[in-house]
Amino acid sequence: MEEQKYVSQLPRVSAPPGFEQMVLARLREEKSRRVRLKRLEWSLAGAVALFLIAILVLTSGLKKPEYSVAGIEKNYGQEKVIPVVEPIDLRKEMMKATDEPQTVFILEQVSDGLIQQVRY
Repeated sequence: MEEQKYVSQLPRVSAPPGFEQMVLARLREEKSRRVRLKRLEWSLAGAVALFLIAILVLTSGLKKPEYSVAGIEKNYGQEKVIPVVEPIDLRKEMMKATDEPQTVFILEQVSDGLIQQVRY
């Protein structure tokens, strides 16, 4: 209540010329800026959505055809197709890749009692 008493004692001041027009112009600019930003957000969201849809459509349309011996035999005949299956054992190559000896890790359980005995 004291504030009103002090405020009522202050002299009245009139606004500078053109003050109302400046405030209304700023409000219009701010509103148009918000509208532009909202349009930009929607356009970017639409562009990203179209990009993702294009990726989905293109990747589903570009599936690699599955090849099988049966399909090849139909096209070329039985005498031209020779299926080759060879098992590969890569253990020897992996052993030759490193000059270091094989490492064996021995894991032990560490109890909390041992850790509590350590003092720093």
